[in-house]
Amino acid sequence: MRVVIAGGGTTGHLAPGLAVADLLRSQGAEVLFIGTPNGPEARLVPKAGYEFKAVSVIGRGPGKFTLRNARAIGKLSTATVRSLGIIRKFKPDVVVGTGGYVSLPAAAASRLCGLPLVLHEQNSVPGMANRVASRFARSVGVSFPGTERFFGPGAVLVGNPVRRSLTQFDREALRPAGLAEFGLEPGRPTLLVFGGSQGARSINDALTASYDRWRSSRIQVLHLAGPRNFDAVRSAVEASREPTDVLIYRVVGYTDSMELAYACSDLALCRSGASTIAELAAVGLPSVLVPLPVSLDDDQRKNAEAVVEVGGARMLLDIELDPQVVVEVVEGLLNEPSARLEMAAGVRSLARPDAARRFAELVEAAVDR
Repeated sequence: MRVVIAGGGTTGHLAPGLAVADLLRSQGAEVLFIGTPNGPEARLVPKAGYEFKAVSVIGRGPGKFTLRNARAIGKLSTATVRSLGIIRKFKPDVVVGTGGYVSLPAAAASRLCGLPLVLHEQNSVPGMANRVASRFARSVGVSFPGTERFFGPGAVLVGNPVRRSLTQFDREALRPAGLAEFGLEPGRPTLLVFGGSQGARSINDALTASYDRWRSSRIQVLHLAGPRNFDAVRSAVEASREPTDVLIYRVVGYTDSMELAYACSDLALCRSGASTIAELAAVGLPSVLVPLPVSLDDDQRKNAEAVVEVGGARMLLDIELDPQVVVEVVEGLLNEPSARLEMAAGVRSLARPDAARRFAELVEAAVDR
């Protein structure tokens, strides 16, 4: 079987595609990825050993009749032609779209070539690309219970695929390696802070502004600031640090070893992208979720609400990221192990470790039809 997987722009749209690709490849499939030249897929797909072809496309902006949206439509047309050429040359049996504007040109090209299309929707509420592409898709795998209603009878709840290292996650076995990797001490309550692959400035600012309030605390913070914000966050922490501080505060730009970061942490404070939530569910890590406030479909807030509903997280809006509020919420949870245990059980109820296999079955069924 030959498969084209289209998606990227963000790690969240790419991660499930890579997880499914690994499973399909282990079963003998040949996989080619289509993505953007500047997204994380341009680095991560070749690193994972897959052929990668780039198309130039941009996402829509707010509003309807804007210059950006006119440019997006123009690039979409060009990218569809480019995707059509890639697909005709590769001759796949099926095209897979993992959502977002990056997947739409390949989805349109699959229609023009008469190839079966299978979609994956990571968010609790679908974005525009999957809403459009689902009209000619054979099936749609969704991640959250209830999202099926947006796609009709072709939708199947499969979960959000995560990489194998997280489906086989063993916190106790990995924790010593995680503590050593990030220079942390055993026995301290540990807060993991991150904002996605590129970081989040509002989260970074709120945490560094909280440093003075934690100076005498025995907690430790592992702060994944994002490559673009690493220098600024590190400088802010170093400017606040004093020789007598009890607090341990480690700043890291980016890590490819998130399983180690999860293993040595007791609580996360992070954005609520779909792939982030899938990973938190897989490892059973309680969290304080801060939805991205500018997402066009408000998907991150709705994702966070789904986790809060099962008791797996607390939610803070971006405008609520006052240092005093952050300290009160975080310390309240780090000082209550029983509350964290309940939250861990809640978020783990959303985990679907067989998501990659179940979605792969949809892909195979589309070819068999």
